[in-house]
Amino acid sequence: MPIGLISSDGRRTVPILAFSTLAAASLTGLLLLPPIAQDQGYHQFVDQRTIFSIPNSWNMVSNLPLLIVGAAGLRRFRRDAATVVFSLGVSLTGIGSSHYHWDPHDGTLFWDRLPMTLAFAVLLALVVGERVNGTAGAILFWLGLVVGLFSLLLWRWTDDLRLYFWVQLFPALAVVILFSLAYRDRD
Repeated sequence: MPIGLISSDGRRTVPILAFSTLAAASLTGLLLLPPIAQDQGYHQFVDQRTIFSIPNSWNMVSNLPLLIVGAAGLRRFRRDAATVVFSLGVSLTGIGSSHYHWDPHDGTLFWDRLPMTLAFAVLLALVVGERVNGTAGAILFWLGLVVGLFSLLLWRWTDDLRLYFWVQLFPALAVVILFSLAYRDRD
Protein backbone atom coordinates (compact mmCIF):
# COMPACT_ATOMS: atom_id res chain seq x y z
CA MET A 1 0.00 0.00 0.00
CA PRO A 2 1.48 3.41 -0.94
CA ILE A 3 2.31 5.70 1.95
CA GLY A 4 2.24 8.93 -0.08
CA LEU A 5 -0.57 11.18 -1.07
CA ILE A 6 -0.36 12.24 -4.69
CA SER A 7 -0.81 15.90 -5.60
CA SER A 8 -2.33 17.17 -8.84
CA ASP A 9 1.12 17.27 -10.48
CA GLY A 10 1.71 13.59 -9.66
CA ARG A 11 4.28 14.26 -6.92
CA ARG A 12 4.27 12.71 -3.46
CA THR A 13 3.29 14.90 -0.50
CA VAL A 14 4.37 12.61 2.36
CA PRO A 15 8.08 13.29 1.71
CA ILE A 16 7.43 17.04 1.99
CA LEU A 17 5.67 16.53 5.31
CA ALA A 18 8.41 14.20 6.58
CA PHE A 19 11.12 16.61 5.43
CA SER A 20 9.46 19.61 7.10
CA THR A 21 8.85 17.73 10.34
CA LEU A 22 12.44 16.47 10.45
CA ALA A 23 13.80 19.98 9.79
CA ALA A 24 11.65 21.57 12.50
CA ALA A 25 12.34 18.85 15.08
CA SER A 26 16.09 18.79 14.48
CA LEU A 27 16.39 22.59 14.60
CA THR A 28 14.40 22.65 17.83
CA GLY A 29 16.66 19.96 19.28
CA LEU A 30 19.66 22.02 18.24
CA LEU A 31 18.53 24.84 20.53
CA LEU A 32 18.60 22.45 23.49
CA LEU A 33 22.31 21.74 23.04
CA PRO A 34 24.95 23.92 24.65
CA PRO A 35 27.15 25.93 22.25
CA ILE A 36 29.82 23.85 20.52
CA ALA A 37 33.20 25.59 20.17
CA GLN A 38 35.78 24.72 17.55
CA ASP A 39 38.30 22.38 19.18
CA GLN A 40 41.75 23.68 18.31
CA GLY A 41 43.08 20.11 18.43
CA TYR A 42 41.08 19.58 15.22
CA HIS A 43 43.91 21.20 13.27
CA GLN A 44 46.31 18.48 14.40
CA PHE A 45 44.46 15.82 12.37
CA VAL A 46 46.07 16.96 9.16
CA ASP A 47 48.85 14.94 7.56
CA GLN A 48 51.95 16.76 8.77
CA ARG A 49 54.46 15.40 6.26
CA THR A 50 56.16 17.75 3.84
CA ILE A 51 56.93 16.29 0.43
CA PHE A 52 58.51 18.38 -2.35
CA SER A 53 58.15 21.48 -0.14
CA ILE A 54 54.37 20.96 0.07
CA PRO A 55 53.20 21.06 3.70
CA ASN A 56 50.63 18.47 4.76
CA SER A 57 51.23 16.82 1.40
CA TRP A 58 48.77 13.96 1.33
CA ASN A 59 45.92 16.21 2.42
CA MET A 60 46.83 18.54 -0.43
CA VAL A 61 47.06 15.71 -3.00
CA SER A 62 43.76 14.18 -1.86
CA ASN A 63 41.95 17.30 -3.10
CA LEU A 64 42.82 16.67 -6.76
CA PRO A 65 39.90 14.26 -7.31
CA LEU A 66 37.48 16.92 -6.02
CA LEU A 67 38.84 19.42 -8.52
CA ILE A 68 38.60 16.90 -11.35
CA VAL A 69 35.09 15.67 -10.51
CA GLY A 70 33.81 19.20 -9.97
CA ALA A 71 35.31 20.40 -13.25
CA ALA A 72 33.78 17.42 -15.08
CA GLY A 73 30.42 18.25 -13.52
CA LEU A 74 30.70 21.87 -14.63
CA ARG A 75 31.53 20.76 -18.14
CA ARG A 76 28.80 18.14 -18.43
CA PHE A 77 25.89 19.14 -16.19
CA ARG A 78 24.83 22.71 -16.92
CA ARG A 79 21.08 22.22 -17.03
CA ASP A 80 20.26 24.58 -14.18
CA ALA A 81 21.74 26.77 -11.49
CA ALA A 82 21.62 24.03 -8.86
CA THR A 83 23.77 21.55 -10.80
CA VAL A 84 26.23 24.32 -11.65
CA VAL A 85 26.49 25.44 -8.02
CA PHE A 86 26.84 21.82 -6.87
CA SER A 87 29.67 21.12 -9.32
CA LEU A 88 31.28 24.44 -8.47
CA GLY A 89 30.99 23.56 -4.77
CA VAL A 90 32.76 20.25 -5.33
CA SER A 91 35.59 21.95 -7.27
CA LEU A 92 35.90 24.75 -4.76
CA THR A 93 36.00 22.19 -1.94
CA GLY A 94 39.25 20.95 -3.46
CA ILE A 95 40.61 24.48 -3.55
CA GLY A 96 39.30 25.49 -0.11
CA SER A 97 40.57 22.29 1.46
CA SER A 98 44.00 22.81 -0.09
CA HIS A 99 44.04 26.37 1.26
CA TYR A 100 43.19 25.06 4.74
CA HIS A 101 45.69 22.21 4.69
CA TRP A 102 48.49 24.48 3.50
CA ASP A 103 48.14 26.44 6.76
CA PRO A 104 45.56 24.86 9.13
CA HIS A 105 43.81 27.29 11.49
CA ASP A 106 40.26 28.56 12.00
CA GLY A 107 40.61 31.32 9.40
CA THR A 108 41.52 28.92 6.60
CA LEU A 109 39.08 26.31 7.92
CA PHE A 110 36.26 28.70 7.01
CA TRP A 111 37.30 28.45 3.33
CA ASP A 112 37.50 24.66 3.60
CA ARG A 113 33.99 24.43 5.02
CA LEU A 114 32.23 27.03 2.84
CA PRO A 115 32.14 25.16 -0.50
CA MET A 116 31.29 21.86 1.21
CA THR A 117 28.40 23.52 3.01
CA LEU A 118 27.05 24.97 -0.22
CA ALA A 119 27.43 21.64 -2.07
CA PHE A 120 25.56 19.74 0.66
CA ALA A 121 22.74 22.29 0.67
CA VAL A 122 22.42 22.18 -3.10
CA LEU A 123 22.51 18.37 -3.16
CA LEU A 124 19.52 18.31 -0.83
CA ALA A 125 17.70 20.85 -3.02
CA LEU A 126 18.39 18.73 -6.12
CA VAL A 127 17.01 15.59 -4.45
CA VAL A 128 13.90 17.40 -3.21
CA GLY A 129 13.38 18.95 -6.64
CA GLU A 130 13.73 15.64 -8.45
CA ARG A 131 11.99 13.28 -6.04
CA VAL A 132 9.40 15.45 -4.32
CA ASN A 133 8.53 18.78 -5.93
CA GLY A 134 10.38 21.10 -8.30
CA THR A 135 9.11 24.26 -6.63
CA ALA A 136 10.13 23.02 -3.17
CA GLY A 137 13.56 22.13 -4.57
CA ALA A 138 13.99 25.61 -6.08
CA ILE A 139 13.02 27.29 -2.80
CA LEU A 140 15.31 24.97 -0.85
CA PHE A 141 18.18 25.79 -3.23
CA TRP A 142 18.21 29.45 -2.24
CA LEU A 143 17.29 28.81 1.39
CA GLY A 144 20.06 26.22 1.71
CA LEU A 145 22.68 28.58 0.29
CA VAL A 146 21.66 31.35 2.70
CA VAL A 147 21.44 29.10 5.78
CA GLY A 148 24.71 27.38 4.87
CA LEU A 149 26.60 30.66 4.56
CA PHE A 150 24.94 32.01 7.70
CA SER A 151 25.95 28.89 9.68
CA LEU A 152 29.60 29.56 8.89
CA LEU A 153 29.38 33.26 9.63
CA LEU A 154 27.65 32.45 12.92
CA TRP A 155 30.52 30.09 13.80
CA ARG A 156 33.08 32.82 13.05
CA TRP A 157 31.12 35.46 15.01
CA THR A 158 30.25 33.33 18.06
CA ASP A 159 32.54 30.25 17.96
CA ASP A 160 29.40 28.10 18.06
CA LEU A 161 29.26 25.21 15.59
CA ARG A 162 25.74 23.95 16.33
CA LEU A 163 24.06 25.38 13.23
CA TYR A 164 27.03 24.43 11.04
CA PHE A 165 26.82 20.83 12.25
CA TRP A 166 23.10 20.81 11.49
CA VAL A 167 23.74 22.19 7.99
CA GLN A 168 26.22 19.37 7.43
CA LEU A 169 24.22 16.51 8.96
CA PHE A 170 20.63 17.39 8.10
CA PRO A 171 21.00 17.09 4.29
CA ALA A 172 22.55 13.62 4.61
CA LEU A 173 19.80 12.42 6.93
CA ALA A 174 17.04 14.06 4.88
CA VAL A 175 18.31 12.59 1.59
CA VAL A 176 18.31 9.08 3.05
CA ILE A 177 14.80 9.53 4.43
CA LEU A 178 13.47 11.05 1.21
CA PHE A 179 14.91 8.23 -0.88
CA SER A 180 13.46 5.70 1.56
CA LEU A 181 10.01 7.27 1.37
CA ALA A 182 10.16 7.62 -2.42
CA TYR A 183 11.18 3.98 -2.74
CA ARG A 184 8.41 2.78 -0.41
CA ASP A 185 5.86 4.92 -2.31
CA ARG A 186 6.45 2.81 -5.42
CA ASP A 187 4.97 -0.33 -3.84
